[in-house]
Amino acid sequence: MSALFDQTLRHWGITGKELSNKSGVSENHISEFRRGKGDITTNVLWKLLQAMEQIAPGSGNHFFYLILGQKMEHPSVGERLEQLIEAADDEETERAMLAIARKWKGSRSVQALTV
Repeated sequence: MSALFDQTLRHWGITGKELSNKSGVSENHISEFRRGKGDITTNVLWKLLQAMEQIAPGSGNHFFYLILGQKMEHPSVGERLEQLIEAADDEETERAMLAIARKWKGSRSVQALTV
């Protein structure tokens, strides 16, 4: 399980430091588990999975798919955006909305030039 956990973190670009900051679990404990040198309780695993989801929505599902030996179908861009928005705080939501508005405005400008 520790190898699959490590694989998930690498796949999603989650660092031990980030995970430690979000979960409250020490970097050392996380590192030992990732290397298969230490065990964790179900409570600690739950904290880590919750933190992973905050950092990279979908990463927890990815981990579970690996455990089950199944290939995870990657969500569409729209589905990923929905997951990110659900996990975002108010400030992050505002930044996302501004980015969407800029993108929409830019695509409308291009459409106007081609018509």
